[in-house]
Amino acid sequence: MQKTNSRLRNTYALFTLCNPELIEPFSSRIPNHEIVAAKLITSTHNHAASVCINSIEDEQYQFKLDLESRTYLSKGDWIWVKQIEIYFPNTVLLNINIKPRVIDLPYINNNICAHWLFKNVADELSQMLDCYL
Repeated sequence: MQKTNSRLRNTYALFTLCNPELIEPFSSRIPNHEIVAAKLITSTHNHAASVCINSIEDEQYQFKLDLESRTYLSKGDWIWVKQIEIYFPNTVLLNINIKPRVIDLPYINNNICAHWLFKNVADELSQMLDCYL
């Protein structure tokens, strides 16, 4: 139960920073004390997220996540993705297995734009959040 609570808290913190519309449908089901804890996390760890993208060829790509940007530049890096791991602040927060598909990595400078990356896998994230609640 404690592990689920910390994942829920960190997930809420992460999404409120970069993509609040993904977490909004679940907000009424999240306990108030977890929301307060998430707000404390967001105030101190807003630059501490990273992503590891695993391709269908078992190659790994690691990037820092930009949690503030809402725009990105496409560099034409289309990758067949099968799994995405999100680290926040420095522990694995989410391990998302997705139906393998091509995703254009949304760059902002040398980082990945979390807002658009999460929009690309919104269905899988919603299913995962349902499991936490």
